[in-house]
Amino acid sequence: DNFPNAACALYAMACEGQWPTDRWREALQAWAEEKLLKKSWRFVARVIGTAPDTIVLNLKHPLSWFLKSQAKTFVGYETQFFFLANRLLELTREGNLTADDDPVARAINHPIGHTTEALLYWWYRQNPSEGQGLPEKVKRLFTNVCDTQVSNYRHGRVILAAHAIALFRSDEGWTRTYLLPIFDWMKSEVEAGAVWEGFLWSPRLYGPLLSAIKNSMLDAAVHYRKLGKHTEQFADFLTFAALDPGETFTTE
Repeated sequence: DNFPNAACALYAMACEGQWPTDRWREALQAWAEEKLLKKSWRFVARVIGTAPDTIVLNLKHPLSWFLKSQAKTFVGYETQFFFLANRLLELTREGNLTADDDPVARAINHPIGHTTEALLYWWYRQNPSEGQGLPEKVKRLFTNVCDTQVSNYRHGRVILAAHAIALFRSDEGWTRTYLLPIFDWMKSEVEAGAVWEGFLWSPRLYGPLLSAIKNSMLDAAVHYRKLGKHTEQFADFLTFAALDPGETFTTE
């Protein structure tokens, strides 16, 4: 109800090394709402970055949601934005994932998914153009997320797959090197199934990208049951591709 009082109280306690996580959790949830986004950004950007790792881990859900909410509008303290994003990715990387019946739902509700979306929102605000290339700030973090040796980053890979066309158009070289190989069923059925579900979350026909993942896309028919809740989207997508094959597909 009173942002200045709450912020000053939390700041005073932080200076004394006290981090009441329940209060911070409530604050971050409230401050992620539109009416307090602008007021809260500078305070949170400066203060929460000094919190111990254990506190950031305890606050990973509300903090990543707050970062995602801020990403579309924040002004200033850009260094702190990337510092917090990197810290969240590093601290939440541990964890063993198995095949998931709904990787999209998990991704959009996971701190790694929130953080990846936050970085994408920041990137879109830079008005990326065709062939411009990814800014180094996000390229490094996206490259880390594409490391399939870190299974917990799969949540981020699902989100990146949903934006594969935009990434391909802006930085084809990076996308071919780091993101598109994950679509290959021969490398890992679990990883491929997850990113294909991410892509099929809101698929669009874009010839150059389809040419690059043509074999993996056709192989998805063989792995149809691995597409979970997105089997119907794949059937629709395949049908549209067949109706408008362009130079990518033959009838055979």
